[in-house]
Amino acid sequence: GPADDAPAVGGDTLFTAWSTTKGVVATCAHILADRQQLEYDKSVADYWPEFGKRGKDRVMVRQVLNHTAGVPHMPAMTSVEMLADWDGMCGAIADLEPLWEPGTTPAYHTLTFGWIVGQIVRRIDGRSIATFAAQELCEPLGIELFLGIPEAVTSRVADLVDETEPVAGNYFPVNTAAFVRDAGAQLTILTDSSQGGASLASGQIELMVHRRLLHDDASSSSAAASTSS
Repeated sequence: GPADDAPAVGGDTLFTAWSTTKGVVATCAHILADRQQLEYDKSVADYWPEFGKRGKDRVMVRQVLNHTAGVPHMPAMTSVEMLADWDGMCGAIADLEPLWEPGTTPAYHTLTFGWIVGQIVRRIDGRSIATFAAQELCEPLGIELFLGIPEAVTSRVADLVDETEPVAGNYFPVNTAAFVRDAGAQLTILTDSSQGGASLASGQIELMVHRRLLHDDASSSSAAASTSS
């Protein structure tokens, strides 16, 4: 229903799809595999050479799709503006160093999955992942789903209202804490300094992103944390 004086929700209202888009993006990769344009056991660098830096030449397409590639983390100092820059984000992700040996540890690639798979599709096909998904998947099946909202439908998009309660400082175990914090439009991954990247590599926790996930009390409890790189 409506929130305050927002338009009422109806049958044509569009909502943020969140990580369900991972299935859409992965399906685009599977379409290319079905056409024998993509091989799961080839390295990502075979299709996207720049990705092969810092030991990522060993990352297979299959490992990206099953979340064992070792790069679930965002580039340091990622800004809100940068999130809207496809080429800039892909370049920054290509420069990341894996947190563990690719293929050895599963950990949900919450934030990087779309850029990595999307750029593989783009390098093979030439179309952006948004265009490929629209033309090869959504339009043929009559699905109204967009990876990026066209101007023509913006009036139908439900407003996203942030009413999340701040998370208490003692909510997470200190030794396995991994926070993504929005501080002045800068997204910074923080991990416990005694663990380094081990908490991510262990697969014990999942990166959590929310604009208000940490508030001042929570962030002060992790003051000893160091920036992961």
